[in-house]
Amino acid sequence: MQARTESLRQQNRLLSRALASSASRYGIVGSSPRLLQAVTELEQVSDSTASVLLLGESGTGKELFARALHLASPRREAPFIKVNCAAIPETLFESELFGYERGAFTGAQSLRQGSFEQADGGTLFLDEIGELPLAMQTKLLRTLQEGSITRLGGKSELAIDVRLVAATNRHLEEEVARGAFRQDLYYRLNVIPIRLPSLAERSGDIPALALHHLNRINQANQRNVHLTGGALERLQAYPWPGNIRELGNVIERMVLLTDRAALEAEDVERFLPGEQEMAAGAPGEVPRAGRCRGRAGALSGRHRDGRRRTPLCAGHLPQPRGALPRPAAQRGQQDPCRPAAGADASPVQLPLEQAGARRLARPAAMDSPGLEVHPLRVTPSSQGAPP
Repeated sequence: MQARTESLRQQNRLLSRALASSASRYGIVGSSPRLLQAVTELEQVSDSTASVLLLGESGTGKELFARALHLASPRREAPFIKVNCAAIPETLFESELFGYERGAFTGAQSLRQGSFEQADGGTLFLDEIGELPLAMQTKLLRTLQEGSITRLGGKSELAIDVRLVAATNRHLEEEVARGAFRQDLYYRLNVIPIRLPSLAERSGDIPALALHHLNRINQANQRNVHLTGGALERLQAYPWPGNIRELGNVIERMVLLTDRAALEAEDVERFLPGEQEMAAGAPGEVPRAGRCRGRAGALSGRHRDGRRRTPLCAGHLPQPRGALPRPAAQRGQQDPCRPAAGADASPVQLPLEQAGARRLARPAAMDSPGLEVHPLRVTPSSQGAPP
């Protein structure tokens, strides 16, 4: 009981310190120098109308920073409209951003305002701006330069007053260099760039963030799980490639799946992604535990005893009748799913011949001249058939 009381006191101190920072007024948890620097830059440009470009890895809280910029600006009472450019089909971009007139296309039975009109007087947040098609980049640039839009199917221009905030996890300079992003639009968006630190760069905020998510998930699920000091230290030592989003998911997993009220470091270890999952993300590498079983395996599903089957890779999928041989087989290349000679592999991963499995003997009855063997049936042949 005394250890639990001391753990709760430590958690209260961490939360109090995080809430005392200037970032807490926007719902941003943390007090690391890099985080506070980003918040300071955000507040310095909040009163202007210049475009802001939020840069950083996925899961660093770019939407939260965009909303904080809106709340710190004189436009706080106006709408805050967010658009995820990665979730909109290319054919619907124009109607989503600029709206359309009645009768502009089949099914347009009424006028619809686009995101720019909805955000008039407020802030428009374009997330994943790097996913914007080139054709729409030209129209967006014109809108930003002239401050007006034209609905799809419309003839007149509409003046708008919108503060644009864009975000991306891509390196737009590289996208510009290879022609995937317009250079003039990049310069138009990159007026005020603010880089958000990754969770690895602000590891001192991990305990406060973990407790913040823990309290939220406990309340949402009516649970009473808490973390000891050792558990918080283990969370702080993890690299968190998925940043705050991954941390929140792990905390939720622990709260929902644990059967203990107090989690120690060894309990947290069970819920962290293991080495196999981390290795599975390595490009161009087949994880050892999930290698293709070749033609010795099954396509999908589970075995009768419940064990999950390893699916075949593209090189071992069955081909349609009459299909040409695969180029790899023609060139005599090494099978990518076949371990090299001397490599450490289990018998399941090796071909049947190398694993020592013997081919089934052909029954003598099959060699009878009076029988023809078909894949699905055995029928008498004309040769040697009774009259």
